[in-house]
Amino acid sequence: MTMWKIRNSAHGGYVAELGFCVESTPCGFKPGNYMPAFIRSESYSFDTLAKARRYVQRKQKESACYNHPVVEEFYNV
Repeated sequence: MTMWKIRNSAHGGYVAELGFCVESTPCGFKPGNYMPAFIRSESYSFDTLAKARRYVQRKQKESACYNHPVVEEFYNV
């Protein structure tokens, strides 16, 4: 599923990313599973959280193809 992710950056500020989630799936050729992942297709850096949120909202209004759910993840950096 394609979605926006807003997270804090290790260099300061925030990052808005558009991408899709890959779920854990079994490997067909050996025992085990592929790891779940978030594959980024677009990434933008911002100084404040408000700017990142406004950018995502603006992109969602511009085009129906950008109307994806938004997930915010914040870690202690």
